[in-house]
Amino acid sequence: MLLNCDLLFDPDILDRLLEETGSALAYDSTSSRGREQTKVAIRERKVVDIGKDLPPGSAKGESLGLLKFDAEGGTAMLQMADHLMRDGHEKAWVMEATRAVCQIVPLVAVNIAGKPWTEIDFPHDLEVARREVWPAIHKGRWRQVIRWRRTRWAALTALLAIFALTGWHASTTLRPASVDWETAAHTGGTAVSITKGDRAQRWWLVPLNTRTTAKVPGGAVTIELRLALPDGVTADSARYVVALTLDDRPLDWRALTSTPDSSTSLAGRAVRDRDRIELTVPAGQHTLGIELLAARAGDLLVRVRIPEIPQS
Repeated sequence: MLLNCDLLFDPDILDRLLEETGSALAYDSTSSRGREQTKVAIRERKVVDIGKDLPPGSAKGESLGLLKFDAEGGTAMLQMADHLMRDGHEKAWVMEATRAVCQIVPLVAVNIAGKPWTEIDFPHDLEVARREVWPAIHKGRWRQVIRWRRTRWAALTALLAIFALTGWHASTTLRPASVDWETAAHTGGTAVSITKGDRAQRWWLVPLNTRTTAKVPGGAVTIELRLALPDGVTADSARYVVALTLDDRPLDWRALTSTPDSSTSLAGRAVRDRDRIELTVPAGQHTLGIELLAARAGDLLVRVRIPEIPQS
Protein backbone atom coordinates (compact mmCIF):
# COMPACT_ATOMS: atom_id res chain seq x y z
CA MET A 1 0.00 0.00 0.00
CA LEU A 2 1.09 3.55 -0.73
CA LEU A 3 -0.86 5.95 1.44
CA ASN A 4 -0.28 9.68 1.86
CA CYS A 5 -0.48 10.56 5.54
CA ASP A 6 -2.49 13.78 5.02
CA LEU A 7 -5.61 11.93 3.85
CA LEU A 8 -8.89 11.57 5.72
CA PHE A 9 -11.08 9.05 3.88
CA ASP A 10 -13.97 6.65 4.19
CA PRO A 11 -12.62 3.13 4.95
CA ASP A 12 -14.84 1.80 2.16
CA ILE A 13 -12.38 3.38 -0.29
CA LEU A 14 -9.58 1.18 1.02
CA ASP A 15 -11.86 -1.87 0.89
CA ARG A 16 -12.62 -1.21 -2.78
CA LEU A 17 -8.91 -0.97 -3.61
CA LEU A 18 -8.14 -4.22 -1.80
CA GLU A 19 -10.90 -6.00 -3.72
CA GLU A 20 -9.16 -5.27 -7.03
CA THR A 21 -6.75 -7.85 -8.43
CA GLY A 22 -3.34 -6.49 -9.36
CA SER A 23 -2.22 -2.93 -8.74
CA ALA A 24 -4.82 -0.19 -8.31
CA LEU A 25 -5.17 3.56 -7.73
CA ALA A 26 -8.10 5.42 -6.15
CA TYR A 27 -9.32 8.54 -7.96
CA ASP A 28 -12.29 10.91 -7.78
CA SER A 29 -13.87 11.67 -11.14
CA THR A 30 -15.65 14.75 -9.74
CA SER A 31 -12.40 16.57 -8.96
CA SER A 32 -9.62 17.41 -11.46
CA ARG A 33 -9.56 21.14 -12.08
CA GLY A 34 -7.22 22.53 -9.42
CA ARG A 35 -3.61 23.43 -10.22
CA GLU A 36 -2.34 21.62 -7.12
CA GLN A 37 -4.36 18.49 -7.75
CA THR A 38 -2.60 15.31 -8.87
CA LYS A 39 -4.62 14.47 -11.96
CA VAL A 40 -4.92 11.12 -13.71
CA ALA A 41 -5.44 10.19 -17.36
CA ILE A 42 -7.30 6.92 -17.83
CA ARG A 43 -7.95 4.63 -20.77
CA GLU A 44 -10.11 1.50 -20.43
CA ARG A 45 -9.87 1.61 -16.61
CA LYS A 46 -6.07 1.75 -16.75
CA VAL A 47 -4.01 4.75 -15.56
CA VAL A 48 -1.91 5.95 -18.50
CA ASP A 49 -0.51 9.14 -16.95
CA ILE A 50 -0.52 10.98 -13.65
CA GLY A 51 0.75 14.35 -12.46
CA LYS A 52 -0.11 17.88 -11.42
CA ASP A 53 0.93 19.15 -14.85
CA LEU A 54 -1.69 17.17 -16.79
CA PRO A 55 -4.08 19.43 -18.73
CA PRO A 56 -7.46 19.38 -16.96
CA GLY A 57 -9.13 18.57 -20.25
CA SER A 58 -7.30 15.25 -20.57
CA ALA A 59 -7.71 14.28 -16.91
CA LYS A 60 -10.46 11.96 -15.75
CA GLY A 61 -10.18 12.86 -12.08
CA GLU A 62 -7.92 13.50 -9.11
CA SER A 63 -5.70 10.86 -7.51
CA LEU A 64 -6.25 10.54 -3.76
CA GLY A 65 -2.70 9.39 -3.06
CA LEU A 66 -3.99 5.95 -2.09
CA LEU A 67 -2.60 3.04 -4.14
CA LYS A 68 -2.26 -0.72 -3.88
CA PHE A 69 0.52 -2.66 -5.59
CA ASP A 70 0.79 -6.38 -6.24
CA ALA A 71 4.21 -8.08 -6.31
CA GLU A 72 4.98 -6.91 -9.84
CA GLY A 73 3.88 -3.35 -9.20
CA GLY A 74 5.65 -3.11 -5.84
CA THR A 75 8.91 -4.36 -7.34
CA ALA A 76 8.62 -1.86 -10.19
CA MET A 77 7.98 1.01 -7.76
CA LEU A 78 11.01 0.17 -5.63
CA GLN A 79 13.22 -0.19 -8.71
CA MET A 80 12.01 3.14 -10.07
CA ALA A 81 12.55 4.89 -6.73
CA ASP A 82 16.08 3.45 -6.59
CA HIS A 83 16.73 4.64 -10.16
CA LEU A 84 15.54 8.18 -9.36
CA MET A 85 17.71 8.43 -6.25
CA ARG A 86 20.78 7.09 -8.04
CA ASP A 87 20.26 9.84 -10.63
CA GLY A 88 20.30 12.45 -7.87
CA HIS A 89 16.54 12.98 -7.55
CA GLU A 90 16.33 12.36 -3.79
CA LYS A 91 13.66 15.07 -3.44
CA ALA A 92 11.45 13.84 -6.28
CA TRP A 93 7.77 13.33 -5.48
CA VAL A 94 6.65 9.72 -5.20
CA MET A 95 4.21 10.36 -8.04
CA GLU A 96 7.18 10.67 -10.42
CA ALA A 97 7.94 7.02 -9.77
CA THR A 98 4.23 6.15 -10.12
CA ARG A 99 4.09 8.04 -13.42
CA ALA A 100 6.86 5.88 -14.84
CA VAL A 101 5.52 2.63 -13.39
CA CYS A 102 2.03 3.04 -14.87
CA GLN A 103 3.67 2.90 -18.31
CA ILE A 104 5.04 -0.60 -17.71
CA VAL A 105 2.69 -2.19 -15.14
CA PRO A 106 -1.14 -2.26 -15.41
CA LEU A 107 -2.57 0.13 -12.80
CA VAL A 108 -6.35 -0.16 -12.43
CA ALA A 109 -8.21 3.11 -11.80
CA VAL A 110 -10.90 2.82 -9.11
CA ASN A 111 -13.43 5.68 -9.16
CA ILE A 112 -14.58 6.50 -5.62
CA ALA A 113 -16.72 9.52 -6.55
CA GLY A 114 -19.38 10.12 -3.89
CA LYS A 115 -17.32 8.73 -1.03
CA PRO A 116 -16.17 11.27 1.58
CA TRP A 117 -12.46 12.11 1.59
CA THR A 118 -10.14 15.09 1.75
CA GLU A 119 -6.46 15.96 1.58
CA ILE A 120 -5.35 18.23 4.42
CA ASP A 121 -2.71 20.70 3.21
CA PHE A 122 -3.88 24.00 4.71
CA PRO A 123 -5.91 25.23 7.73
CA HIS A 124 -8.92 25.63 5.44
CA ASP A 125 -8.69 21.94 4.48
CA LEU A 126 -8.68 21.01 8.15
CA GLU A 127 -11.84 23.01 8.74
CA VAL A 128 -13.53 21.29 5.79
CA ALA A 129 -12.44 17.92 7.16
CA ARG A 130 -13.93 18.72 10.56
CA ARG A 131 -17.13 20.32 9.27
CA GLU A 132 -18.00 18.09 6.29
CA VAL A 133 -15.83 15.04 5.68
CA TRP A 134 -15.55 13.50 9.13
CA PRO A 135 -19.32 13.84 9.87
CA ALA A 136 -20.05 12.08 6.56
CA ILE A 137 -17.62 9.25 7.39
CA HIS A 138 -18.97 8.96 10.93
CA LYS A 139 -22.55 8.85 9.67
CA GLY A 140 -21.74 5.93 7.36
CA ARG A 141 -19.95 4.05 10.15
CA TRP A 142 -22.87 4.72 12.52
CA ARG A 143 -25.35 3.14 10.10
CA GLN A 144 -23.30 -0.06 10.20
CA VAL A 145 -23.25 0.04 14.01
CA ILE A 146 -27.03 0.43 14.11
CA ARG A 147 -27.50 -2.53 11.73
CA TRP A 148 -25.19 -4.63 13.91
CA ARG A 149 -27.03 -3.67 17.10
CA ARG A 150 -30.29 -4.74 15.52
CA THR A 151 -28.96 -8.10 14.39
CA ARG A 152 -26.31 -8.99 16.96
CA TRP A 153 -28.63 -10.86 19.33
CA ALA A 154 -29.91 -13.10 16.55
CA ALA A 155 -26.33 -13.70 15.40
CA LEU A 156 -25.20 -14.46 18.96
CA THR A 157 -28.04 -16.93 19.50
CA ALA A 158 -27.20 -18.74 16.26
CA LEU A 159 -23.50 -18.83 17.17
CA LEU A 160 -24.22 -20.30 20.62
CA ALA A 161 -26.43 -22.95 19.04
CA ILE A 162 -23.62 -23.92 16.65
CA PHE A 163 -21.14 -24.15 19.53
CA ALA A 164 -23.53 -26.28 21.55
CA LEU A 165 -24.18 -28.71 18.70
CA THR A 166 -20.48 -28.91 17.84
CA GLY A 167 -19.54 -29.58 21.45
CA TRP A 168 -22.20 -32.27 21.83
CA HIS A 169 -21.10 -33.97 18.61
CA ALA A 170 -17.44 -33.88 19.62
CA SER A 171 -18.16 -35.25 23.09
CA THR A 172 -20.07 -38.20 21.67
CA THR A 173 -17.66 -39.11 18.86
CA LEU A 174 -14.18 -38.12 20.06
CA ARG A 175 -12.10 -39.13 23.01
CA PRO A 176 -10.30 -36.44 25.03
CA ALA A 177 -6.92 -35.62 23.54
CA SER A 178 -4.09 -33.25 24.33
CA VAL A 179 -1.09 -32.10 22.37
CA ASP A 180 2.40 -31.88 23.89
CA TRP A 181 4.72 -29.33 22.32
CA GLU A 182 8.48 -29.39 22.01
CA THR A 183 11.02 -26.73 21.08
CA ALA A 184 12.68 -27.16 17.70
CA ALA A 185 16.46 -26.81 17.46
CA HIS A 186 17.71 -23.62 15.78
CA THR A 187 20.60 -22.72 13.52
CA GLY A 188 21.77 -19.14 13.93
CA GLY A 189 21.66 -17.14 17.13
CA THR A 190 22.80 -18.20 20.60
CA ALA A 191 21.00 -20.76 22.75
CA VAL A 192 20.15 -19.22 26.14
CA SER A 193 18.12 -20.19 29.19
CA ILE A 194 15.61 -17.68 30.51
CA THR A 195 13.84 -17.98 33.83
CA LYS A 196 10.06 -17.76 33.88
CA GLY A 197 8.95 -17.85 37.51
CA ASP A 198 10.72 -20.93 38.92
CA ARG A 199 11.12 -22.66 35.53
CA ALA A 200 13.94 -22.46 32.99
CA GLN A 201 13.10 -22.23 29.29
CA ARG A 202 15.37 -22.71 26.28
CA TRP A 203 15.30 -19.83 23.77
CA TRP A 204 17.59 -18.48 21.05
CA LEU A 205 19.00 -14.94 21.23
CA VAL A 206 19.22 -13.41 17.76
CA PRO A 207 20.77 -9.99 16.94
CA LEU A 208 19.19 -7.46 14.60
CA ASN A 209 19.31 -8.45 10.89
CA THR A 210 20.39 -12.00 11.69
CA ARG A 211 18.24 -14.93 10.63
CA THR A 212 17.69 -17.99 12.76
CA THR A 213 16.20 -21.13 11.19
CA ALA A 214 14.49 -24.26 12.48
CA LYS A 215 13.45 -27.49 10.78
CA VAL A 216 9.70 -27.98 11.10
CA PRO A 217 7.29 -30.69 9.90
CA GLY A 218 4.03 -30.00 8.14
CA GLY A 219 1.12 -28.98 10.35
CA ALA A 220 0.73 -26.57 13.23
CA VAL A 221 3.74 -24.47 14.24
CA THR A 222 3.90 -21.78 16.91
CA ILE A 223 6.60 -19.10 16.89
CA GLU A 224 7.18 -17.44 20.27
CA LEU A 225 8.99 -14.09 20.35
CA ARG A 226 10.30 -11.70 22.98
CA LEU A 227 12.47 -8.61 22.90
CA ALA A 228 15.58 -8.68 25.11
CA LEU A 229 16.62 -5.11 25.93
CA PRO A 230 19.93 -4.16 27.54
CA ASP A 231 19.72 -3.59 31.29
CA GLY A 232 18.85 0.02 31.96
CA VAL A 233 16.77 0.47 28.82
CA THR A 234 13.16 0.88 29.89
CA ALA A 235 9.99 1.70 28.01
CA ASP A 236 6.31 1.00 28.60
CA SER A 237 6.07 -0.40 25.09
CA ALA A 238 8.50 -1.07 22.26
CA ARG A 239 7.69 -1.81 18.63
CA TYR A 240 9.61 -4.35 16.56
CA VAL A 241 9.28 -6.01 13.17
CA VAL A 242 10.11 -9.62 12.26
CA ALA A 243 10.26 -11.30 8.84
CA LEU A 244 9.39 -14.96 8.28
CA THR A 245 10.63 -17.20 5.49
CA LEU A 246 9.78 -20.77 4.55
CA ASP A 247 12.42 -22.69 2.62
CA ASP A 248 14.23 -19.38 1.97
CA ARG A 249 11.13 -17.82 0.39
CA PRO A 250 9.37 -14.80 1.94
CA LEU A 251 6.39 -15.98 3.98
CA ASP A 252 5.18 -13.06 6.09
CA TRP A 253 6.25 -10.17 8.28
CA ARG A 254 4.75 -8.88 11.51
CA ALA A 255 4.93 -5.59 13.40
CA LEU A 256 4.58 -6.35 17.11
CA THR A 257 4.51 -4.44 20.38
CA SER A 258 6.38 -5.63 23.47
CA THR A 259 5.71 -4.60 27.08
CA PRO A 260 7.65 -5.25 30.30
CA ASP A 261 7.45 -8.73 31.88
CA SER A 262 8.72 -8.72 35.46
CA SER A 263 8.21 -12.49 35.84
CA THR A 264 10.86 -13.39 33.22
CA SER A 265 14.61 -12.80 33.48
CA LEU A 266 17.86 -13.27 31.56
CA ALA A 267 21.25 -12.22 32.89
CA GLY A 268 22.17 -8.75 31.68
CA ARG A 269 18.89 -8.28 29.83
CA ALA A 270 15.42 -6.92 30.42
CA VAL A 271 13.11 -9.56 28.93
CA ARG A 272 9.80 -8.33 27.49
CA ASP A 273 6.46 -10.11 27.22
CA ARG A 274 5.85 -12.98 24.82
CA ASP A 275 4.24 -12.65 21.38
CA ARG A 276 2.96 -15.64 19.42
CA ILE A 277 2.61 -16.28 15.69
CA GLU A 278 0.68 -19.43 14.76
CA LEU A 279 1.21 -21.01 11.34
CA THR A 280 -0.01 -24.02 9.40
CA VAL A 281 2.89 -25.40 7.38
CA PRO A 282 2.36 -27.58 4.26
CA ALA A 283 3.07 -31.30 4.53
CA GLY A 284 6.71 -32.39 4.51
CA GLN A 285 9.88 -31.08 6.13
CA HIS A 286 10.60 -27.36 5.84
CA THR A 287 13.08 -24.72 6.99
CA LEU A 288 11.41 -21.87 8.86
CA GLY A 289 13.39 -18.64 9.14
CA ILE A 290 12.86 -15.76 11.58
CA GLU A 291 14.70 -12.42 11.38
CA LEU A 292 14.46 -9.22 13.44
CA LEU A 293 14.15 -6.48 10.82
CA ALA A 294 13.68 -3.45 13.04
CA ALA A 295 13.76 -2.52 16.71
CA ARG A 296 14.83 0.62 18.53
CA ALA A 297 16.99 -1.39 20.93
CA GLY A 298 17.80 -4.94 21.93
CA ASP A 299 17.84 -8.36 20.33
CA LEU A 300 15.21 -10.98 19.60
CA LEU A 301 14.47 -14.00 21.75
CA VAL A 302 12.78 -16.70 19.69
CA ARG A 303 11.76 -20.32 19.92
CA VAL A 304 9.74 -22.48 17.53
CA ARG A 305 7.27 -24.90 19.06
CA ILE A 306 6.07 -28.00 17.18
CA PRO A 307 3.77 -30.88 18.26
CA GLU A 308 5.75 -33.65 19.94
CA ILE A 309 5.70 -36.91 18.00
CA PRO A 310 4.89 -39.85 20.33
CA GLN A 311 7.59 -42.53 20.47
CA SER A 312 6.34 -45.91 19.26
